[in-house]
Amino acid sequence: MSDFESNLNTKNNDLILISNVEAIKTSIKNICTLKKKSLSIDPDMGIDLETVLFEVLDEVTYSYAEEMIVNELEKREPRIETQYVTFLENRDLGQLLITVVFKILSNSAIENTTIKIDIG
Repeated sequence: MSDFESNLNTKNNDLILISNVEAIKTSIKNICTLKKKSLSIDPDMGIDLETVLFEVLDEVTYSYAEEMIVNELEKREPRIETQYVTFLENRDLGQLLITVVFKILSNSAIENTTIKIDIG
């Protein structure tokens, strides 16, 4: 399991290869932050979190957002099984922290990654 890091190696400007758990975490973050219709090659890829983030952030909104995230990860990230998604709103910083807890199918390890979304 490996992917490329979004940053360049500062020594030679090459892409940085990341592997295993970090590759999966990067993939999850990319899938969760990609807006639908932003990729011409696959306009259905991504999640329209904006449709729920600017609503009242309550249990119904979080439940809908969790459903969108779980469904997209199920379609796009075959290396994992999503266990659950949590949301933590920090109004002082204008951020929503989304934590995705997942099981890596190749070794059954439970991992998590947190995605920071600015909500104003």
